[in-house]
Amino acid sequence: MNNENNYIEINRQSCNNRAKIHLEDKIATVYSIIAKKKNNS
Repeated sequence: MNNENNYIEINRQSCNNRAKIHLEDKIATVYSIIAKKKNNS
């Protein structure tokens, strides 16, 4: 039972990490788009 709980906890943490990385990627993309627009104008 304890083993199963550990597995669920590890799974949850890796899901959170993936979501965080995904969000950071999106933010980086938005920033690069804004930077390009500023350079063009």
